[in-house]
Amino acid sequence: MCQRRRTGRAGADSEVVFAWQMIVQWVVEVISKTPHNFAYTKGIVPMNDRLQRLESRLANQHHKDLFLQSVHTLKAIDDLADHHRKFQSIQAISGVKIVGAEEALFYDTLAQVKEEIVTTLEKTLNDLEHKGDKNYDKNFKDGVE
Repeated sequence: MCQRRRTGRAGADSEVVFAWQMIVQWVVEVISKTPHNFAYTKGIVPMNDRLQRLESRLANQHHKDLFLQSVHTLKAIDDLADHHRKFQSIQAISGVKIVGAEEALFYDTLAQVKEEIVTTLEKTLNDLEHKGDKNYDKNFKDGVE
């Protein structure tokens, strides 16, 4: 009877491990297929609309490389957030306690960094558009070229 319990217990343990593996696999699949936008707009023009406007303004001035560099940087930040989200999901499933305040701070910081990148691109474009204007107060005193 004791032998049977061990065999049954070992079988139950392997079933639990298999169930956890299936749950983790399912969570990773769901997370990878679910689109997320971590940018908080807070009543301002959405970042995608601002980027489209900047792209059209920069295309007219032959400075599309500035726009592409900024878009690639924003994409890298989104990829980092996605990777972090997947990692935290796996950690939570495995039993590690996730501190919600730290997660909120992480995503708020990423949103602020993205906002600052777009704002800097807007300032740079304003300086490019007013190049040679004596009455314009430059955002970047060292120039944009």
